[in-house]
This record gives sequence, C-alpha cells and structure tokens, in this order.
Amino acid sequence: HAYPADELMPLTCRGRVRGQEPSRGDVDDALGKFSLTLIDTLDTLVVLNKTKEFEDAVKNVIKDVNLDNDIVVSVFETNIRVLGGLLGGHSVAIMLKEKGEYMQWYSGELLHMAKQLGYKLLPAFNTTSGLPYPREYARKALDFLWEKRQRNSNLVGVTINIHTGDWVRKDSGVGAGIDSYYEYLLKAYVLLGDDRFLERFNTHYDAIMRYISQPPLLLDVHIHKPMLNARTWMDSLLAFFPGLQVLKGDIRPAIETHEMLYQVIKKHNFLPEATGDPYYLEVGKTLIENLNKYARVPCGFAAMKDVRTGSHEDREESFGSGPKPPLRARDFMASNPEHLEILKKMGVSLIHLKDGRVQLVQHAIQAASSLDAEDGLRFMQEMIELSSQQQKEQQLPPRAVQIVSHPFFGRVVLTAGPAQFGMDLSKHSVGTRGFVATSKPYNGCSEITNPESVKEKIALMQRGQCMFAEKARNIQKAGAIGGIVIDDNEGSSSDTAPLFQMAGDGKNTDDIKIPMLFLFNKEGNIILDAIREYEAVEVLLSDKAKDRDLEMENMDQKSSENDSHKRRPEETSASEDLSLVSQEPEGEESSDVTHLDSLSPVDADSDSISISNQESCITEIHEAIVQETESTELDNKPQEQSQTERDSSSNVNWDNRVQPMESILADWNEDIEAFEMMEKDEL
Repeated sequence: HAYPADELMPLTCRGRVRGQEPSRGDVDDALGKFSLTLIDTLDTLVVLNKTKEFEDAVKNVIKDVNLDNDIVVSVFETNIRVLGGLLGGHSVAIMLKEKGEYMQWYSGELLHMAKQLGYKLLPAFNTTSGLPYPREYARKALDFLWEKRQRNSNLVGVTINIHTGDWVRKDSGVGAGIDSYYEYLLKAYVLLGDDRFLERFNTHYDAIMRYISQPPLLLDVHIHKPMLNARTWMDSLLAFFPGLQVLKGDIRPAIETHEMLYQVIKKHNFLPEATGDPYYLEVGKTLIENLNKYARVPCGFAAMKDVRTGSHEDREESFGSGPKPPLRARDFMASNPEHLEILKKMGVSLIHLKDGRVQLVQHAIQAASSLDAEDGLRFMQEMIELSSQQQKEQQLPPRAVQIVSHPFFGRVVLTAGPAQFGMDLSKHSVGTRGFVATSKPYNGCSEITNPESVKEKIALMQRGQCMFAEKARNIQKAGAIGGIVIDDNEGSSSDTAPLFQMAGDGKNTDDIKIPMLFLFNKEGNIILDAIREYEAVEVLLSDKAKDRDLEMENMDQKSSENDSHKRRPEETSASEDLSLVSQEPEGEESSDVTHLDSLSPVDADSDSISISNQESCITEIHEAIVQETESTELDNKPQEQSQTERDSSSNVNWDNRVQPMESILADWNEDIEAFEMMEKDEL
C-alpha cells in the first residue's frame, strides 16, 4: 500500500509522502524520502524467518532508495532508524551469504549506503571544533554530555544548548528525550569494551536509583534539586528501563517496575518488553495478541489515538512509538526559558503587566506551523481552565464508531464526538448497531425525503445549515435508530482537532431518544468510501470499541464467495456481549480557531467566559482573571437559561466561577522559587 513512501497510513491505505500530506511539525523530520519503514525493518524479516522477502527487500533498497535528497531530517531518527537499519540489514545479509543458500549475489551494497549516509550526517556534529576521524564523533558527544552533568546530583538534563553547553531543560528522568543517552552509554561499553563508559553509566545509575526511582515509579526530578519532583506522571518511553536494568544485572527493581507497567497494560491493552522468564514470554504474547486484536486494520497496524476508546490514528511508525508530548499548562513555568521558547513557537506571547500580573496572548498566524498553532490553542484552553480552578469536568468523554461489517469486522474504530442530548451510550453496554444510510437532504435540516432508506438505519448527515438537535429530530421522525453528523470542513480530523460535543438548541431535548455522534471530515470519509465500495456498511455506536467479530471474520475467510462487495444487511453480524469502560475527556490539540464551536456551553447557572471566533485569546494567570482582546468578552452576569450553540457558529463557553487560586499559585510560586534557587546554585 505504501512503497516506496517512508510510512504507511493504515486507515487510508496509502503511503505518507512528506510534502504531500498536511505537516505534522517536527514529527515529519523522521521522513527523508528514503523508504524509512522498509529500511528500519529489514533485519526483522530475517528474525521472522522471511528470508526470501528479506532478499527482495534488499534488492528494492539498493535499486530504489536515493540518499541525495535536499531535505531537513532529524539526525537522531535518521541515525538510529536508517543508518542503523542499513547496518543491521548488512549484518544479516552477510550471515545468510555465509550459510550458502541466500544472498550469494550480495557485495556489501547496504554497508556502502550506510557509509554514504554517515558522511552526510557528519556536518550536524560541527557545532564545535571537531576531531579528525569520523569514528570519534559519537565518543566526543558522549564525553561532552558527561562533562556537563550536574556534579552534585550526577544527573543530566533533558535539553542542552549545543553551542553554549548550557542546560535548557534542567529536569531529569529516564523517559522521552533522555532514555537513549543511558541506553547507549551502557551499550557503548558492551560494544567497545571501554571501562570508562561502564563507570559513567554506574555513576548515573546510582543517581537514578537514589533520586528518580520512587518504587514502583520513575519520576522526573530537578538536576539541581533532585529531591524535588519535576512532574508526577511517567511517559511510555521509560518502559525500556527495566530491560536496561536486566542488562546491568539489577533484577529486583526491574521486576517491580516491569510489573507496574504490565498492570497498566492489563487495564489499557498496551505497553512493555520481555526477558527469558516464561512469565515474561506470556506478557510478550499478550502484547502481540493485543496488537493483532486492537491495532490491526485492513491495511496495516494503526497507532492507538486513545486507549480508553480503542480509536485509531492514521499513522504507522516504522518502530512503533510516539512523539514527545507538547507543553501542558499545568507544567508551564514562566521562569523556564525553554517553556518561553515553546510558547513563542506556538504563537503565544507573554506580557508582564504593570500591576504585576502575567498575560498570555495567542496569535495563530504567528505560530511556526499549523500544528504549533493547534498546540497553542490547546495550551490556552488548558490555561483558562487552570486559572478558573474549575474542578468539575463538563466535557463528555469521546465515543467510538466501529465498522463491523465485511471486510472490516470491527477492525476500524473512529473517534467520535458525543452529543448533549439523545441516548447516553455510556449507559448502554451493547451500544447501537445498524447499517448506515445517507439522509436526503444531506444536511438533515428539513423533513427527510427518503424515510424508507433511513428507517431502522443509522443516518449520515452533513454538518451545517441548522442546529444538531434539529437534525436529530428529523431523522428520528423518519425512523432512524441513530445519527452520525460528518464535518463539512474539508480535511478536518480528530488527529489534529479536539473532539467536541454537539450542544442542544436551548430547548428541552428530552424528546430525542436516539444516539447522535459527530465525525470529523477525514473519519467521515472513511465510512463514505466504504459505502461506495461495499454498499452495505454496518457500524456500532458505543462508548468504547468492542472486540472484533472473529467468528464472522473466520467464516468470511473460509467462504468461497469472491463477490463480497455487495452483501445484504442481514449477512453481517458482530458480537455485542461486551462490557464498557467510562473514560475522561481527551486533552487533544486544537486544529484552528474556526473550530472553537467544537466546545459546548457548560454550567449555564454560573458566570462564564465567551471566546468568539478570532485569532487571539488571552489568559490572565495571577488573580484568576481571564481577559481577551478585541471581540472576547467577560460576562459577569448570571445566565438565566442555557446558552445555545449553532453548529455553524464559532463560539466557545467555559464555566468560570472566579475563585481564589491559592493552591495553584502556591504550587506555581514553589516551582518558581525552586528554579530561582537552582539559578543561584548554578552561579
């Protein structure tokens, strides 16, 4: 589906080519138009005993991969995935050739390509005076980081200025941004036999076990104040650490952390790695089964967008992990220069007012990219919620639309936005299942003219022209058992925009009994494309994806009928006897300001902040004061009735009970004081 592209897009069944798809920001720097996934997985084919496929793949790499591309790439990702992939492929090619059956024609072509790529990466190391031999570049980088460790704690930070050698982010852990340093330090000793690398690793390891290890957790700390936690949560990339502990020979803490991670997997289906113990083989088997059960889609393996709903993302990394998470409002510190740089990239400026307050203003057009603008809008939304200290969650959790008919059988799960009216899917364990039909008129804003088509079906409608509740009433009157509203904004996707709940019309909506869900344009088109190809498409509307219909899938595979594109509705069924799990709302990025209507009115009996469609929104931090530029208003009058939201408007309302912020500010001031103390310590 994707060759010779760098990555597969498993939901849309085509390759991801840089420049031809919407930019994902820094994540796309891994794509260099060099068949990334194929090269990264060359040696995996041999591990899986796919020797003939490996030989064919090597021939394709030699024939088609071009390393002369004028393109900006991530040095780290290109080094470990492409250079490493070429070297790994060369190693197993030589092994097979020596056995005498395969690869007899091979003459070191992959090694030559690796050498060519290595020289292309060398200029990235020229930030200071270099050593004359390329093999010493990596050693020099390791030496530099060792010299820059914090001498009292023996910890290193996450981000360093390559020109000045100053730490930009002074928090330390074993997860994203720092994991590979510790891993490669120990493996450098294993590979090169230099005792200095082992001594350095042991020094760092002692510090990790003293400060970062808080059994069974591994929590980030400040390098200057290692007894002070930098955050209270862990990222998934630290899952490698128990394996590194086993390599070192420190088994007991490895078992403790691994067991904690496995318990997370048993709840959410995904996470760790394995050793030789039969117990860990079972853990590994569980992971493989979960990948096939929950991540496999007709064209590959889709990334999990949300483990709570089982919804998918149109992305398949060559290695299977995710990007570094964006800056969250709860982690922001005005004294952190890296945080200020991130704000600038997101189009957010920080203004110190004369009265001592700090003001944040976002201008989307000043962001470095559209994705950065989305991150900025999400950050501003989080900061507004933080400043109002509103504890009660008003947002409903996301829902799932699962395609259960042939040939999908529940393998494709789409993230859907809920409605504030109609059937509450969280209270119906089996959800609502039925074949889909397009309503006429497509906007669903007047009496349905094809009731015979939508009766006992789930009606598809396009967003716009009238209120969501009006659409629901019209299809319910026509006999529909549910409704899906598809966004009319071309290219919108749950990958880049926050899900929103469809609001009512300000009237009593108790008359609406059917479930209603919202799909962005991209996800909606997946259903529409399926209709065009298979005609009869059955979906399940639920609060969480259900297990695939393996029985029906196996029957289909055994069937001798080849024409499966025109199945009648009664020919397909799926299991419904599954439980549901409630979930919390997602904290996803926002796509653009025109989508602010994606957030619904909340708590009409309290003061609220109304943010209209504009290019900037402002958050006052210190005294729970939230202000806005231009058309943003602070409404302090009690609202007598529910506000209405037309799905074609761009209006957002947040509940803002202006309350004292002592607890938030106390934590904030403590962090600021800690950083000020760190600066003094460093001086």
